[in-house]
This record gives sequence, structure tokens and C-alpha cells, in this order.
Amino acid sequence: MENLLIIYPELLKEGWFLYLNLVWGGLIAGSFCTMLIYRLPLIIERDYNQNPDAKTNHHHENLSLAFPSSHCPECGKGIPVYLNLPLLGYLLARGKCSKCAAKIAWYYPVTEMLCVFSALLAGWLLGASPNLLPLLLLFWALITLSIIDWRSGLLPDQLTLGIIWTGLLFNSLMPSSIPYASLPQAIIGVVAVYVFLSLMNALYYIIRRRIGIGGGDIKLFAGLAAYFGWQGLLPLLFFASISGLMFFILVVLSKVVFIKATISSKESSSSNALLSEQKWGPHIALAAIIYLLLFHLSPDLLGLFVPVNNYR
Repeated sequence: MENLLIIYPELLKEGWFLYLNLVWGGLIAGSFCTMLIYRLPLIIERDYNQNPDAKTNHHHENLSLAFPSSHCPECGKGIPVYLNLPLLGYLLARGKCSKCAAKIAWYYPVTEMLCVFSALLAGWLLGASPNLLPLLLLFWALITLSIIDWRSGLLPDQLTLGIIWTGLLFNSLMPSSIPYASLPQAIIGVVAVYVFLSLMNALYYIIRRRIGIGGGDIKLFAGLAAYFGWQGLLPLLFFASISGLMFFILVVLSKVVFIKATISSKESSSSNALLSEQKWGPHIALAAIIYLLLFHLSPDLLGLFVPVNNYR
């Protein structure tokens, strides 16, 4: 055992061994993230409505993160261990429940693949360093939040606040670790996010009589500030805004195409829903990835927002 503890860190310095560990680690993380994506919104809605039956799995009134074990949402039957393997189980089951033949939701394989790809990206960016773990946790949390937000419009506090505290913790334990911030920079960033976005929200409400950005979005931005400090705020806001604007334009164009094709009212209403309820979680997550890629590949471009010497 002692020999393994000595050899393992040395093996991680080998590229192939690092990426092999990141693949299986990403698969395990993806399986856990899919559980959160399915269960967290149901638990939140049930507790919010104070009604154990409200939109929860009708086979299990006392749904929690730990109980019941993996099961089909439609028939409630347990999933065999071999079909519960990340990605492989989906392929073996051919995308359907082995008991009732109900389709397995799209986000199960997508989440698991994204967790693997994000782990490989993190490994490519940082290599086998102590800085890798916080970035993996951030990536996997962003994937989970993005899909939850896309499906239900929720950004659970359990995850957004978790990102904030994780970022502050790592920046206190590992000061001056690229690409993160020092603890003072992180704290200033979190406070700046809450103050600036809350003021913008209040101004938007005065003008439009509606909320511009949700509290969950503000907390998610604050989480990124806890990781990357105040100097990351302008580029993150810019990239998220551009991503959101491009998505809005695509939805508008698709709506025009739908109208010309004289689509059904159901399709039209779904297009209107996308326009009226922009989900910012995925755009904020994408902004974080763009920021990290630029930080790694071309930090001079980030200097357009904040002088480069402020990035450490």
C-alpha cells in the first residue's frame, strides 16, 4: 500500500496515466451529476410547495439524494448494476428502461460525456497539479447547474453557494495559484458581483417592471468571482452576454422559420417560452470555459478588459 502511495503521484506525471484517470473520474462524476440533475429539482419543488407529492417521483414520496437507489422514473423499478454503469449502461440498454421500455432522458449520456470531456480539458489546461481538483469540481458543478437550469429554470443554492465557498476555500489554501485568485481578490469579486448585479437588477425592474437576472444567476457569477477574483468579472460578463445574445438571435430566427412553415401552436408557444425566459446558467458556464481557454492560450486578449498584470 505504501509503495502504491509513492508510485501513484509519479504515474500521474505520465500523460497517458493522468488522462486515463481523468476519463474514469469523469465517468463517475457524470453518474453522480445525473443523479443531482434528476433529484435536486424534484426535492426543491416538493419542499417549496410543502407537498410531498408535488411533481416528485410518484413511486417514492420521500425522495432524497440517497434514497431510493437508482430506478426508472416511469415504472419505479430498480436499475441493475451493469446497466447503471456510466455511458456503457446506456448503450447496453439501448437508451431504454429494461423493465418498461421508457426512453432514458437525453441528459444522462450527455452529462456523462460532458464530465469526461471537461475533465480532459482541465487536465490539458493544468496537468497533474494541486490546482486541478478545484477546476474539476467547478467544471462538474457548472455542467450540473447548466442542465438543471435548462430543464427546470432552477439554479440550486446547494450548488451555487457550494461553488462560492469552494472557490474561497481553495484560494485561501493555495494563494497565488494560476488561474485562480488571491483570497482578497476573490472576496472583492464576490462582493462586487452582488452589489453590481443587484443594482443592475433594481434599475432594470424600475424600467421594465420585471426581474432581469435571477438570484441563482447572481450567485453563480459570485461563485466564478470566488474562483477567479474581481479581475475576471468583466470578461465573464461579456462572454456570457455574447453567448446569451447569440442564442436569443438563433431562437428568433428559428421562430421566423417556424412561422413561415406554419407550424403548430404548440411549437410556436415553446419558441415564445425560450424568448421570454432566457436561461442564463448555460451561458455563464460557457463564459467560464472561454475565460479559462483565453487565460491559458492568449492572456493578452484578457488584457482588453483588465490590464494583464492584474491577472496575478
